[in-house]
Amino acid sequence: MQSWFSRLPLTVRLPLAVAVMIVLGVVVATQIVSYSLSMRFETQMEKVSQVYLEGLSRVLLPYIKSDDHEGLQRVLEQTLLLPAGFPERRLLFFDANGVIIAEADNEGIPRLDKLPEKVGDGPFGVYFDHIDSSMWAWRQVATPEDLRNNVVPGKAVANLDLSQFSQARSELQWTLTVMGVLLSGVCGLAGVALVWQVQRSLMLLAEHLENVIEKGPHPVPPGRIPTNDRETGKLIHAFNRMAKDAHEREAMLSRMAEQEREAVLGRMAATLAHEVRNPLGGVLTGIDTLKKFGDDPSVRNEAIEFMERGLLVIQEVANAALTTHRGLVSARHLTPQDLADVRRLAEGEARRLGVIIEDDLQIPESVPVSATEVRQVLLNLLLNAIQATRPGGTVKIRGQSAEHELRLEVIDEGPGMAPELVHGLNDGDLPATHTGLGVDVVVRLLEELQGRISVEAHAGKGTHIIVYLPIGDEPEQR
Repeated sequence: MQSWFSRLPLTVRLPLAVAVMIVLGVVVATQIVSYSLSMRFETQMEKVSQVYLEGLSRVLLPYIKSDDHEGLQRVLEQTLLLPAGFPERRLLFFDANGVIIAEADNEGIPRLDKLPEKVGDGPFGVYFDHIDSSMWAWRQVATPEDLRNNVVPGKAVANLDLSQFSQARSELQWTLTVMGVLLSGVCGLAGVALVWQVQRSLMLLAEHLENVIEKGPHPVPPGRIPTNDRETGKLIHAFNRMAKDAHEREAMLSRMAEQEREAVLGRMAATLAHEVRNPLGGVLTGIDTLKKFGDDPSVRNEAIEFMERGLLVIQEVANAALTTHRGLVSARHLTPQDLADVRRLAEGEARRLGVIIEDDLQIPESVPVSATEVRQVLLNLLLNAIQATRPGGTVKIRGQSAEHELRLEVIDEGPGMAPELVHGLNDGDLPATHTGLGVDVVVRLLEELQGRISVEAHAGKGTHIIVYLPIGDEPEQR
């Protein structure tokens, strides 16, 4: 039963369950009322019958004392003829040994050979015989003196006809049952209508909630919002407000995403221009060298190779900028020539500012780190150090390769890096107020190279920057 019921739609299951519960509740209530009335009727009959037998016992007692059996018989027969309001079938008296002494029966009622087994137990009592719709009531007949002497002459018994009462009770039970069924049906239909009305509003809301996944939140049209159900109306209005807020939030997120894309494109363009400018300056320097000393084969070859490496760097920077979301691009190992090129690219700026560059580069012929990114990091740090150093000062660059790590150092004699920028570089979290595109590029490239940076700055005594880069068997590939 649970299986087929669970397969029914919720719009059917809920009203059906409410209707069944209401019907069962009303039917059970009517049955309880009917049973309660029956029990009360039997209790009242028991009390009334004992009062009736009490009066009959007082009439019988003189004849019992005089042992007048004929007098007892007349009293019982005359009592049956009196309109006492009780539908008696028979009256009888039996002695202490259970022997029937006198018996009076209504017309058509056969005489008894013996009493039913349950009749006569105890000083008084009643027994309802539902088979023939009658009630037996008995009570001992004795004076107070007899009771003190523990002598009971006998008991008076009345057999009352309850067929009319039983019929009336059955009719009442049927009436209650029919009224209960009708009432439960009406209440069930009213309950179904009420549940359906509430459920219709909730199903409307559920329908819009189901469409959220596919179409997004859409408000319920005002014409479909129930006006006679305040609570459901408030719920749907709350959903409409949520849908409106969701649309506004999506629109705002879309605008923010567009602004973010524009900002990223602008920053990427600025970064690309910044990174291309340095190797492009080296290419222009090589062209200038060719113009002046192009007749010397050694100078010409060296300038052409330098220009070629600069153009390759520009190509790698452009590729890295176009595919920056994929990670590292360069698969070329770092060589001493890359570090020498960095120095040559920075020498023009150093001569312009009157700064001396000293290097101490002790690295093998091939270091398994990405050459393009290392060149960008070192060139940015070197140019910043040159710009921070006073004329006549010295900027030192050092390089040393260990078994699992490449260590690069840049030392200047400038006024010292700002403390907030020092903390930001050491922690990998630059302050929002810092300026300098080269620093951003260094941080981004170090993240891609999985490297780290250590900065020591002393006010008026310069800045010492150390870059640690892990060395793998092969550089990272895209």
